Amino acid sequence: MGSLHPPGFSVDEAVAELGNKLMLPSWLEPKREELEEALPTVEVRVLEGDQS
Repeated sequence: MGSLHPPGFSVDEAVAELGNKLMLPSWLEPKREELEEALPTVEVRVLEGDQS
């Protein structure tokens, strides 16, 4: 179902904070370090004309 159905992404963190950190379910927390090391670095770019 994912975030398209209630309650959505903003239940776990404030809308302004969305995407700032990796959110994991409690059963994956013990593997956080391993998972974060396996993920590629993501560079967020502001596009020309973006009003955010």
